[in-house]
Amino acid sequence: MLYMIYTALMYHQTTSPVQNKYYVPIEHFRRQMELICRLNIKSIDLENKDFEGHGFPSVLITFDDGHKSNLDAAEILSELKLKGYFFVVKDFSLNDPEYLSENDIFKISEMGHAIGVHGKDHNWWTLKSEKQLISELNETKKWIEDITGKSVSTCAAPGGVLNKKVINLIFDSIPEFKYIRTVKVGINSQTDKLIKIVPIHTNTNRFMFEQSIKNVPLYYAYLKTIYYSK
Repeated sequence: MLYMIYTALMYHQTTSPVQNKYYVPIEHFRRQMELICRLNIKSIDLENKDFEGHGFPSVLITFDDGHKSNLDAAEILSELKLKGYFFVVKDFSLNDPEYLSENDIFKISEMGHAIGVHGKDHNWWTLKSEKQLISELNETKKWIEDITGKSVSTCAAPGGVLNKKVINLIFDSIPEFKYIRTVKVGINSQTDKLIKIVPIHTNTNRFMFEQSIKNVPLYYAYLKTIYYSK
């Protein structure tokens, strides 16, 4: 097997009543996904360890928070035969109509996409007690599994706020979690358990996007400079 590296793209939503840096218009998202297909870049299936034949480069397509517009994004991915990872917040889904309902989550899962844990609420995991954090992660994991009928192996911390104590606690206490997606900018290998990202924002133009998915080292250095200087 080739030593495979990949880019994890981090999206949030494709519609927004108030524009913010996390908003990517749905027509832009479609063009970005079509570019991935034209360049013959593969989307990764972490659950099935689907790294065979991917080579270089590949992408992991992720979404945070579970905004309602993720349903439209999931349909585009399915149409283009790409796989997405959708990290949902239980309280958002149960209490806010702006976010994916349980039925929406089921639909996305049935399309062949993965649903991951983004927490019971959106509070930082580093501020919770060990007992509270593990209880809430297990609760949210079971909630997703009850909806989809599928096991959950990935999670992503709200705001990407993590430390070594929390990381070790999660992997030690919930062995079903094989991956934690972070917000640290960088490129990943198939052996990484902590997944680094490239944030996709409103101002991500075609050149920036293409540099990201092609894993251009100089562009990644530039991304780290602007991302960590904020």
